[in-house]
Order: sequence, then C-alpha cells, then structure tokens
Amino acid sequence: MESGSKGEKKKPPKSGEPKPKRKMKTAYQLDLLEKTYAVETYPSEALRGNLSVKLGLTDRQLQMWFCHRRLKDQKEE
Repeated sequence: MESGSKGEKKKPPKSGEPKPKRKMKTAYQLDLLEKTYAVETYPSEALRGNLSVKLGLTDRQLQMWFCHRRLKDQKEE
C-alpha cells in the first residue's frame, strides 16, 4: 500500500498545455476563513467539509490555507 494514497493524485499537464492559473480567494472567502481561524486554528474534517460547501473550495485548498495561515502566525512571533 502506498503512503499518501488517500485522495486524488494530480496529473502533470500534457506537454504543450499551459498550467491552470492560481485563483485568488474572494473577500468573502478570506473573511470567513479568517473568522474560522480565529476560533479554530486546526479545523476538524467536518468543519472543513462545511467550509468547502460554503466557499466552493476543495478540502485540500482549505487544508493548505490553514497550514499557510499557521505559518504566517509563527513568522510574526
């Protein structure tokens, strides 16, 4: 069994295809993410699921946002 086999694997773009551009979070998304982070720096899977539906983001996008937000807090200390 492969480690990290949970979820989908990204496939590299075929040669000649441009990589999709990163989309910026909207003001509404950032506001809700920051409010959630103020209450829960490590959100549960259920909470991430609710946020995913409300914000239209994937679970992986939410995981990475919270991870990077915690890193930002560490740098500011």
